[in-house]
Amino acid sequence: MTSNTPEVPQAVCLDCHRCERGCPMLMAEGRSPHSLLQEQSTLDPQAAVACTECGYCEAVCPAGLSLQKAVQQHAGKKTTSQLAKLRIFTHQWLSFSSLLRLQKTGNGSYSHYAFMPGCSLAGGSPQTVQEVYRQLAEFFPGIGLVMDCCARPSAYLLSEKTTTTFLSKLEQGLKNSKIQKLIVACPNCFSFLSNKFPQLEIISLYPILASMPLPVCSYSEKLALHDPCQTRNEPGVHSSVRQILAACHISYEEFADNRQNTQCCGHGNMLAVTIVGARAKVTHLRA
Repeated sequence: MTSNTPEVPQAVCLDCHRCERGCPMLMAEGRSPHSLLQEQSTLDPQAAVACTECGYCEAVCPAGLSLQKAVQQHAGKKTTSQLAKLRIFTHQWLSFSSLLRLQKTGNGSYSHYAFMPGCSLAGGSPQTVQEVYRQLAEFFPGIGLVMDCCARPSAYLLSEKTTTTFLSKLEQGLKNSKIQKLIVACPNCFSFLSNKFPQLEIISLYPILASMPLPVCSYSEKLALHDPCQTRNEPGVHSSVRQILAACHISYEEFADNRQNTQCCGHGNMLAVTIVGARAKVTHLRA
């Protein structure tokens, strides 16, 4: 009898252990990638949840092996608690609710542009959203504002049908507002919508900010600069963020693993709600 499960070449893994220190999934499994790939039949389906799809393994592997692809092929359907799914669905439902969602359109030569800050920035620092939008409006008269979620949480934890429903609401809202260019602050929104909405031009906020006059900041403490996993292959974003910090006279330190080799911060693919305590552990290791 032959198996329909596609095989991942075992000889590819060199057992060099380079990916272990930055991989939440291997931390959860407690074994080396070489062992994991050799014993695929014993791979815990929960590993599919622990994998944040950050791309670190492939970035640092001398052979270019992606454990993410192996997990997707051999771990089966992701197992997530009903409570976690309910939390994500509630977040998504509220984001796209006609009572709470906000899509502001403008009048001007850039009315086909819109700024989308993303859920994290909007929820964590609404004042920053207002200030960034004000600055953008000076250079892009008529730019709109979109406060919707990008629906990526649905794509990770909920059904394809539910994800399509939320994405359709976002797409229809942008179409009704005649938006052609979407400036996004969130790296997850940037990568996800670039893939889902090829008919739109999805633009990262940071190269735009880097090209604008910026105020000198009075912030005196040195920052630790983390490159998000979703910008791993976006060198233009990396350079722009550093240019912004320099222009604002903000001092910072780089992590040893940065830019293309950046490690997961613990927030990837809803790890905070899928495995209790996992995010704090990964964040602590990154810090």
